[in-house]
Amino acid sequence: MRKGILDISLIIGLIIIIFIACSAYFKFSSEQIFQESSNHLQEIYLQANRSFNNLVSRQWMNLEMWAPYIRDTDEDKAAAYLTEQQEKWDFTDFYFISRNGDYITLSGSSGYISLGEELSGLIENKENAVIDATLPNSPELKVFAVPADRDTFRGFEYEIIAVSFSNSDIVAYLDVSVFNNLARSYVIYPNGRVMIDNAGQNNRSIFNFYAMLDEKSNLDDQQLDDLHSRIKNREEGVMLLNIGGVKHYLVYSPVESQNWIVMGLVPADVVNASLNRLQRTSLIVVFGICAVILFAVTAVIIRKNRITISEKETELLYREELFSTLSDNVDDVFVMLDAGTYKTEYITPNIDNILGISAKEACADIYAVDMLAKDKDAVSIIEQLPHIGRHQRREWEREYTNRKTGESRWFHVLVYRTDINGSDKYIFVLSDRTKEKQMTLTLKSALEIAQNANQSKSNFLANISHDIRTPMNAIVGFSILLSRDADKPDKVRDYTKKIICSGQHLLGLISDILDMSKIESGQTSLNLTEFRLTDIYEEIMSIVQPQAKAKHQHFELHTKGYMPDRVMGDKIKISQILLNLISNAIKYTPEGGNISFTSEGTEQRSAGRVHLRFIVADNGYGMNKEYIAEIFNPFSRESSEKNREIQGTGLGMAITKSIVDLMGGTITVESELNKGSIFTVELDLSAAGYSEKNVPISVQDTKESDMSIAGLNVLVAEDNEVNAELLGELMSMEGVSCDFAANGKEALDKFAGSPKDEYDVIYMDIRMPVMDGYEAARRIRACGHPRAEVIPIIAMTANAFDEDISRSMQAGMNAHISKPIDMEKLKAVTNKLVSSAEIQQ
Repeated sequence: MRKGILDISLIIGLIIIIFIACSAYFKFSSEQIFQESSNHLQEIYLQANRSFNNLVSRQWMNLEMWAPYIRDTDEDKAAAYLTEQQEKWDFTDFYFISRNGDYITLSGSSGYISLGEELSGLIENKENAVIDATLPNSPELKVFAVPADRDTFRGFEYEIIAVSFSNSDIVAYLDVSVFNNLARSYVIYPNGRVMIDNAGQNNRSIFNFYAMLDEKSNLDDQQLDDLHSRIKNREEGVMLLNIGGVKHYLVYSPVESQNWIVMGLVPADVVNASLNRLQRTSLIVVFGICAVILFAVTAVIIRKNRITISEKETELLYREELFSTLSDNVDDVFVMLDAGTYKTEYITPNIDNILGISAKEACADIYAVDMLAKDKDAVSIIEQLPHIGRHQRREWEREYTNRKTGESRWFHVLVYRTDINGSDKYIFVLSDRTKEKQMTLTLKSALEIAQNANQSKSNFLANISHDIRTPMNAIVGFSILLSRDADKPDKVRDYTKKIICSGQHLLGLISDILDMSKIESGQTSLNLTEFRLTDIYEEIMSIVQPQAKAKHQHFELHTKGYMPDRVMGDKIKISQILLNLISNAIKYTPEGGNISFTSEGTEQRSAGRVHLRFIVADNGYGMNKEYIAEIFNPFSRESSEKNREIQGTGLGMAITKSIVDLMGGTITVESELNKGSIFTVELDLSAAGYSEKNVPISVQDTKESDMSIAGLNVLVAEDNEVNAELLGELMSMEGVSCDFAANGKEALDKFAGSPKDEYDVIYMDIRMPVMDGYEAARRIRACGHPRAEVIPIIAMTANAFDEDISRSMQAGMNAHISKPIDMEKLKAVTNKLVSSAEIQQ
């Protein structure tokens, strides 16, 4: 009795623990979801707020600058100037407004505009204003107005000048498109009156935001008062509320230049969609695991009780009563066979209801029960009984069909072989697991949502595991062979070549994974600098020439159309886009194939901007239509006989698409199986100059430059002895002498105290003790040495991200080489920089 109470107490305790754990997890995950979503929304609406604030400030600033010019300039010249500004800033019209609201425009039209409460502020207090206005035969406008000294224009006396924009243009600055157009944005006055409403396209406009919340939300008076107070104090924040029975996130943020407030409403289900799915799935899995544990504990307790009872109670009548009681309350069938004769000595009567066969028939022929198994090819349980030893047990999962109803049910079949009063017996327990199976199917169905979302990642993990292990296996294996055959030069060279190739492939895999990780975490940003497009083309040629020549391919580079000499953009990421596309073209084009890269400058779309079109075409393997639709999805790789041996992570195109999107550009692909592919990238960049050079450049026609760096004397800053030794050996092979410094301070002292022509170039590690590479480079440039400003400094580091490259350039370095060192690239960069430094001297 006491043991039974302890068992029940244990089960109840487990249930309580499971409930508490699930509740705690749900509360914790809900708080995390709210926090993550709040941060995400605040960031998005802060950007929209800044965009809107910049628009207002820019228009006021323009008007304030134009006012004295209009006053002091000939009217015709002023009108021409304002017409140019209208084309530049794309405002609807320009107004000269009198103190009573009469106006004339540049085109000569006139009328009256109601300034309302803003009139006194403009005239008396000389305050700038934004006014809602509706003019005859015009859509609703936003008028940006500033006070001006009283003057006349074409005979009309004015004290205010203004420009107008249509509401649709203003709304565009508040567009939050990341939530499938379900997010609504407003700009309101402190009293709640809606100034700008981007919901008008799909929803009924709101005239007073506070009145809408009071009418439709679940906020009580106290909560509304608290919200009014926070907004009045120009606080920003996020809160959850129900509007019309739908849970929404409410985001509020004050506009810096005015007393307006940007408000956002986003359905919570849209914001939390992926996190909610993960939460539900996690809870289901955790609950399922806990339930299995609870069931296992319960099953163990039941089993122990049954064994104890069967050992203690030997009388057949009591055993029959016990089994009958159990069979009346659970969907389990109990059978006892004599181990010698296979005669059925006992079977619970509920077998008739559960399997549709009478207890009498089952007793007469136990094989009749075995024949109800749905899988006819499965080995008979009865035939496996002789393989069960004394005091051993065997378990099976079998699906049986009810002979009367035809219903299929799953059973866990447990067979004990034991002694009862000296007699050898088999005890069968057929436990109905249909509900557990159904629960498993339910869990599986619930998990499918998350599994489908992560299927591509799962495929990627499987592929990347293989792809990483493949070069690692080659590196380890050939390293072993290298030590064995160290006295065989031909084999050493062959093993070394294969180790280098495998290492480079492994480095490429790691780079792709890190790039994709940064993109998915939202840490990727643009580093805008001014650069020459020709520099990118030269770098591309130097990298892809050896690749194309190795496969005897014909590669051409063309430029045509409007080509600016210098542009503003992220040079590194543009290079990454083009190199990804061209390298893929080389990779997926057979030997002897043709590849072309065309850079085309098209007509300017706005002042100071140039539209560039980059086209990479090949006559390689091509792609089928099904894969074209998935090529830009992360972790996707096409499986075909021709592509099977081509290595890759399936991340290159996803990374490329993400970078193009980040730049506001587009990328498209056309492809036909066995005929080739054409990738087209279009970008808008700021132009600093232009030229016209429709010049094709062919790999087969280009003569390679002298890549030798023999005879140079270099200063190397490297704190790692192994890396220093390795670089010294590599430089020695190239005929270069090295002087090593263990940190940035030592490198600075050696260079500053050296004769003028002692060193030709400096290789600078970044992470070093005493003084890092960035600080060392800055101090070398400022040390006063005769060659301090011209000596090439090349970053040579494992810091390989875009921001690392940018920091190197900002510190005064000329180039950035990532570890492990590519000697061909190092030689090319060194040769080019040393030649340039000699010219500067």
